[in-house]
Amino acid sequence: MKKEYPENYEVNESRSGYRADGDDFVFEIKENLGILRKSNTGWTRELNIVSWNGSSPKYDIRDWAPDHTKMTRGITLTKEEVQQISGWFQAHINKEEAMKEEHIAVNEDGEIMQ
Repeated sequence: MKKEYPENYEVNESRSGYRADGDDFVFEIKENLGILRKSNTGWTRELNIVSWNGSSPKYDIRDWAPDHTKMTRGITLTKEEVQQISGWFQAHINKEEAMKEEHIAVNEDGEIMQ
């Protein structure tokens, strides 16, 4: 099912979005940190630093239309949350590397294979 977006959604040239008619929705992409993937339709899954409704900027992962006028639901993380997740990723990577050095086989779920 195709998602419908309100007709009153607009984006200005500074990549700040807002909805007219007093819906009080405002965002500004402060910095694009990278594109995780690009679909055949041109939509991209991006890691950005975004200010939502004038609040302090946060890390944000979501899919965006090519012109950034439409977006999907995503996840917004504080610096502390990103640091916590980064620690988990690094611990997991270190564990996998240690297992490779010891010639221990691990399946796709990270489980040790006998």
